Amino acid sequence: SNGALTVTPAALTVTGATSTSTYNGAAQTNTFTTSGLLGSDSVTSVVGLASATHVGEGSVSDNLSGASGTGLSNYTLSYVNGSLRITPASLSVSGTSASKVYTAAAQSNSSATITGAATKAPPNPR
Repeated sequence: SNGALTVTPAALTVTGATSTSTYNGAAQTNTFTTSGLLGSDSVTSVVGLASATHVGEGSVSDNLSGASGTGLSNYTLSYVNGSLRITPASLSVSGTSASKVYTAAAQSNSSATITGAATKAPPNPR
């Protein structure tokens, strides 16, 4: 007597991280994790990960879809959106101490040390 075998897709969930990054002057993109992958199947990328370049955008949400990788036709995919928030970087400006002899002319101490500044100027936020 013959029988039948039905193979149904396994469940696969792609989840965007809920992450906070410190401003570094460059665009930053959220990350993702997966649950439910079997064997050597993999998810190598996903469309719609949140990306932010500067502080003040608030929490930017993912809009996940379009996972790509190997063996994904064997799964029913579901997506859980995460978010990315950029926080201010630390910045310190320290003036240097100076000692000068009075000369009746204007005196200044224009030497300062700046630490923590990003190496790239941020874009205009709006």
